[in-house]
Amino acid sequence: MAFLEWQGYLTLTTVVSLFVSLCFEWYPPEMLVLFSMAFLWTTGVLTTTDALKGFSNPALITVAALFVVVKAAQSSSMLLRTTDKVLGKSTGVRVSLLRQMITITSLSAFLNNTPLVSFFT
Repeated sequence: MAFLEWQGYLTLTTVVSLFVSLCFEWYPPEMLVLFSMAFLWTTGVLTTTDALKGFSNPALITVAALFVVVKAAQSSSMLLRTTDKVLGKSTGVRVSLLRQMITITSLSAFLNNTPLVSFFT
């Protein structure tokens, strides 16, 4: 049975700590993930190239741009008008959840899911 070197144990401890911190919502997720990456980088487990490689992914940049659009929509009255028209007035929790599920499911065929769910929740 092969044992991990110190880098493996440190990474495993960091990932478990990150998971627990995300579950308990002690800090915002972006801070926790960035801190975990920075911690592994400063300890030498990650090289600078490896640490920054994920940020060059076009999908990540697209999702980040869509989050900016969602934040702008939430700041304006556009969100309230859109959700009122699409979801209607609430007649109960189950009906509201059903309307929201149908709307998000229909739109997710054409749009990225992450900003879409962020927009409607």
